[in-house]
Amino acid sequence: MLNADGLFLVGALVLLFAAEDHLIFISLLTPT
Repeated sequence: MLNADGLFLVGALVLLFAAEDHLIFISLLTPT
C-alpha cells in the first residue's frame, strides 16, 4: 500500500505528464 506521500508523488507525476501531453497536443493544433 502507498502512504499519503507516495500517493501525492504519483498524483503529481500523473498531472505533470497529462499537462505536458495537453501542451504538446495544443502546440500541434495551433500553427505558430
